[in-house]
Amino acid sequence: MKIYRSLLAIFLFFVIIYFFRGYLSSSQVNFWGAGNGTSTTTLGNSSGSLASTTGESLSFPENIITSISNEIRNGDSKVGYTPNRDRLPPIIGENNSESKDGRLTEDGVFFDTNIERGMQSLTPLKRNSLLDKTAEIKLNDMFSNQYFEHVSPSGSSVSDVVNAAGYKFLVIGENLALGNFAGDAKVVAAWMASPGHRENILDKRYTEIGVAVGYGMYKGRMQWLAVQHFARPMSSCPSPNSAMKDQIARDKEELVLREGGITTSKKVVDNADPSDPNLSSIISNYNVLVNEYNDKLKSLKAEISNYNSQVTNFNSCLDAVTTSVK
Repeated sequence: MKIYRSLLAIFLFFVIIYFFRGYLSSSQVNFWGAGNGTSTTTLGNSSGSLASTTGESLSFPENIITSISNEIRNGDSKVGYTPNRDRLPPIIGENNSESKDGRLTEDGVFFDTNIERGMQSLTPLKRNSLLDKTAEIKLNDMFSNQYFEHVSPSGSSVSDVVNAAGYKFLVIGENLALGNFAGDAKVVAAWMASPGHRENILDKRYTEIGVAVGYGMYKGRMQWLAVQHFARPMSSCPSPNSAMKDQIARDKEELVLREGGITTSKKVVDNADPSDPNLSSIISNYNVLVNEYNDKLKSLKAEISNYNSQVTNFNSCLDAVTTSVK
């Protein structure tokens, strides 16, 4: 009888264990509060990994681009200015008597200069009113301060004068002449007889010119002064879009702010209680921030690539234009 009782007790024990295990299985709590998902997620915080049964996986932001890889060169510098022509020997007229018989004209000097270029199959120079103004400024300064040099007593050169007038150039040059020449063709011929001045007149990089002539007192004698300003404008090369560069800078600042928000949100995720029923929502909000950040960064990369292509094209044009002409 005792044997039967023992067997019955053992049987009842296993029955109770069986039903008790079924109860536990049916009432198991998901401590991550993420429904019935079964995938494991690594939060990836620096202190270690946390595993969960939530269906949310963390996204991660890409690195912010720290700088634009290329920059446009400074067009206000002496780009293309030829130092070997800074100290060209002065062109002095053959007739130094105090007479206006050899009258010079700006139109005539311009016309005869293009004749010389045409004889070498070069494109004629275009007259530019702003360069006419800078040539006149130089002429008046020489009369006022009684000097005949490419660099004024105050240290101002042709590039300084042209920049101050607001003319943006890639290359710049200057010819000066002093004396009583027998007409426009004669002063141009005198320049052509001087190697450095001839180089300026026949320089294929130049596309525009300004001319000024004047008759006045110089060193106690009435003399003619003539000035030529040669240039190629900055606009002849396709300059990068400055508005795009400004937008890139603003977008980078926005990404820095977004990164701060992501960092804050990541701390909330890392510090969340595994039993918090809102953890899935917290992770989801974090992922939204990351995805928006990455989309913005992708757009910024495209903008930077476009801008850098423009910079490369400009610099290639600049290199071609400013290469010395021998």
